[in-house]
Amino acid sequence: MLNGALRQIREECFGSIRRVAVGVSRSVSLAHLPGLLHAQVRRNPEVRVIVSHLAGPAIIESVGRGSLDAGVLCPPPRLPRTVRVSHRIADAFTLLLPRDLPPPVSDGTENDGESWAAWAMRQTWLMPPPETRSRVILDDWWRDLKLKPAAAMELDSFDLMIQLVALGLGVACVPRRAVSAFPRRQQIRSCPLPAPLVRELAVITPNRAEQPRHVGQFLDNILFS
Repeated sequence: MLNGALRQIREECFGSIRRVAVGVSRSVSLAHLPGLLHAQVRRNPEVRVIVSHLAGPAIIESVGRGSLDAGVLCPPPRLPRTVRVSHRIADAFTLLLPRDLPPPVSDGTENDGESWAAWAMRQTWLMPPPETRSRVILDDWWRDLKLKPAAAMELDSFDLMIQLVALGLGVACVPRRAVSAFPRRQQIRSCPLPAPLVRELAVITPNRAEQPRHVGQFLDNILFS
């Protein structure tokens, strides 16, 4: 917290350039960034925004000690008292396939054709790393379906995952919003899942009595709810 306090003194008392340091989890799609940054850049262009791409635990630690003013991540069930949540958003998933891969005949609710479960167990799955919150949510979802497909490849970026699906290297469950930002839509297809799969994304800030004015303005500018 000391570093953050010293920076605030320099900005407010000695005329240093005001800045907002933001950590974005590697599992957060680039498609979420316009809602985080667009209004800020338009309304407060004099404030420098510094964006870091970090793992979730590093974001929580850095926000808690004040070296980051905000962090965007898929939060664990419990956060330390050193941080608080300012925004939340539900992030729904879809099944993503290469365009030339036949989708499951059944949506999981009927018995016609090959069952969704049988189709799923034959696929090459791209998944987040097992230590990430997104993977925990995904594994719980598979467990509810009474399935346990193996991960052929583990990646900490859903944007990269979509790129590899487009290259025909596997299938994946990815956030719908991430797919909306992918430019080569003709190379992929999005299919319904047999049960809803949703994670929560959150914006966290240091748990301090009062935010610097320009940091408060940054948080107010977020279109992320």
